[in-house]
Order: sequence, then C-alpha cells, then structure tokens
Amino acid sequence: MLRRCRRIFAFFVDLTLFAGYISISQVRLNNCYSTVDLRGGNHLQLKSNLSIPVLTTLNTLWIQEPGREITSEEFTGILQYSSKCLALKELWFVWCLLPLSIQAESVSVLRSRNVKGNIQPIILCVMKKK
Repeated sequence: MLRRCRRIFAFFVDLTLFAGYISISQVRLNNCYSTVDLRGGNHLQLKSNLSIPVLTTLNTLWIQEPGREITSEEFTGILQYSSKCLALKELWFVWCLLPLSIQAESVSVLRSRNVKGNIQPIILCVMKKK
C-alpha cells in the first residue's frame, strides 16, 4: 500500500512539474523531510527517497521535524528552494532545532517577496530529581 501511495504521489508531482495541470498550494512535511539539494535547492528529498521539485504554485511550506537539528547548510538550501517557489507566502518550521545564525543574503529574496517566516520552537522541559 505504501509503495502504491509513493507511486501516486510521484505521478502527481511529475504532472505538476511537466504539465502544470495540477496546482499544489500547500505542502506539509510531518516527520518525512530528509534533506535538500545542497547544490542549488532544486528539490526537497523525503525519507521515502521521493523528491519534491520546485513547485511554482506553492503558497505554504510546512516542515515539522520534532527535535531534529537542521544544519546551516540545510537551512540555506531550504531557503534557496523556497525562493524558487514563486507563489510562496509562508514558510513554517515546527519543532525543529534551527541554526543560531544565518547569512543575510540567504533570506533576501524571500524578504523582498514578503514571504512570512514562522517558527514554532520545541520546548524542552527538564525536571529536577528530588
């Protein structure tokens, strides 16, 4: 069943990429993001080994990876990918551990297009032993 779902998803992504018939406005990656094309941000790689090409109709990209540390290189790659999604309005990072600093030019394209960045931080609770 999972294999069939992957093939169907890949089919729809291919249609979107090559034919432009299907408009995908929102992608939510909940515990399935693997990495990004670090040589130019041309696709996002999923844990299933499927990849999502640049979607020009994408309005919202949501990446939820509880407790996962996103490296500076990955974060920059995600921003590069996002900058190629021309209709993007919102970029969400939910419960990810993000780099403490990034280079200003990484966000300049998104900032010029007024893309809204949202972060829902992971809250770590430490309980003292009595």
